[in-house]
Amino acid sequence: MVFSGNAGTGKTTVARLLADIFYSLGYIPENRLTEITAKDLTGEYLGQTAPKVRRQIENALGGVLFIDEAYSLVQNYSNGNAYSGEAIAELLVSMEKYYDRLIIVFSGYEKEMKDFINTNPGLKSRIGKSFIFEDYTVEELSDILVKFVNDNKLKISDKALEKFKKLIETSMKTKNFGNARWVRNSFDKILLKHS
Repeated sequence: MVFSGNAGTGKTTVARLLADIFYSLGYIPENRLTEITAKDLTGEYLGQTAPKVRRQIENALGGVLFIDEAYSLVQNYSNGNAYSGEAIAELLVSMEKYYDRLIIVFSGYEKEMKDFINTNPGLKSRIGKSFIFEDYTVEELSDILVKFVNDNKLKISDKALEKFKKLIETSMKTKNFGNARWVRNSFDKILLKHS
């Protein structure tokens, strides 16, 4: 699968939920999500990449392997890093070899993930589903804050919530806005000040 979207839109969270669901349905024998990045798949020296990919795959067998920033493999490859190409080749072999023992989720920004998938016909043909995670709205982000507040057995006034909504609107205009991650980080700062 491919999960595409901006930071903080729930890609990792949904992958964790999918691991639960696939386990409950009997598609995977272990309720486990292994989270890695593209950096975890490439070696520094000739001959290190393929064994590194195999180790990560074998580590994740029976569960879900979540590869965040998967597009980095292609970006590194196009910059002359042959080890990234080796990583993709090894991934393709493993996807075929373990198609019934492992679910792989490639994750990253939408445009970069499209480029990633289109660089290799083998990848494109092996990926069954692609999902785009849209940015949250101001109301949805406010609801997330309220959930954090309630989960911590705190209360927030209407006035404070309205002020937070205005802060969201301003922050959403900044480059690389973190969506729900931004709300979580903001809530952590609120807790510190509250303490």
